Amino acid sequence: MKKIIRLFDVDGVLIQHNAYKKCVAHTVEYVLDGKPKLNLNEIIKKSESKGIHDVWDITAIIIAFSLEKKYNELERFLEEENLGYDTFDKVIHFLKPSEKIIEQYLTNAREIENRAVSLFQQFLLGKEKFIQTYGLEPEIISNEPILEKEDKALITQESLERLTKQNDNYCIYTARPGLPPEGETLKYSPEAEIALNMTGMESYPLVSMGSMQWLAQQKGGNTVNFVKPYPHQLIAALFASVGDPIKDALLKSYNLCNGGKEPELVGRFLDSKVYIFEDTPSGLDPIRVINNIFSKQEVHTEFVPVGISQQKGPKYDGLTKICGENVFPDINKAIEFTCKK
Repeated sequence: MKKIIRLFDVDGVLIQHNAYKKCVAHTVEYVLDGKPKLNLNEIIKKSESKGIHDVWDITAIIIAFSLEKKYNELERFLEEENLGYDTFDKVIHFLKPSEKIIEQYLTNAREIENRAVSLFQQFLLGKEKFIQTYGLEPEIISNEPILEKEDKALITQESLERLTKQNDNYCIYTARPGLPPEGETLKYSPEAEIALNMTGMESYPLVSMGSMQWLAQQKGGNTVNFVKPYPHQLIAALFASVGDPIKDALLKSYNLCNGGKEPELVGRFLDSKVYIFEDTPSGLDPIRVINNIFSKQEVHTEFVPVGISQQKGPKYDGLTKICGENVFPDINKAIEFTCKK
């Protein structure tokens, strides 16, 4: 009997991430001292469909193009391909912004030193939690936290019970900031853990941005190059789903992604079936690379991409190219379908 593994993304899959979208708008409006001459919701959707799924990156890019007053150029930039890789380098090459814009918004991707990230987190967490998390004085003097007020769970209790009855292997992975592996201390807020508490899935293994930041610090390199669309995070989630402690899962993932071998792959993943629940096409990009890594070690695992998209549009079209008919309007219908397979 095949081992079944289910890997869940968070935002747009398990959580309706209203808070992040509001923080994009608040941050952009704060920097520009007014509303941008852009439809932010459409820019977010188009960015996600083209591989830019991180809201910090999207916020910084919108600010950079707006400060240069090249609004139409942003639309043209988002027609480019493979934007999920080396994103800021591609923005700089395309936009040729001022040194000040590069320094403030297009370096230190997804780090608190980036001004867009810092302002975003101040709106998201509020003054008190921002200081507590990062040990920094906020630029925004006073504001109420947005995160826990705006987000809501998309997965139902019925779906959770259905998963429990399946007795499969599970893990949650996300580009949300989260706590580092147990026993470590890094300056990341527990946004992933907050999301799991909202959904009732706090007992599931979790591989968040905090996990990947720890790995980047251990091995050297930029955290951005360890999260989706790169394969490290999904491979770590696979190991975590079958019981590995997060640190072990991360180190095994790094080893495999750098040409190493893991003898236990055959015994743990041979002839397994892995469902990956995602709401962005770029989040499913690692499947091809992981298949190649596993095949080289003669581990034949069936990866089944499952798309979540509430409405049709560029992101939906991108998901159907990868998932075929396995695109569903919400996670509950996706779980119901995959549990019947």
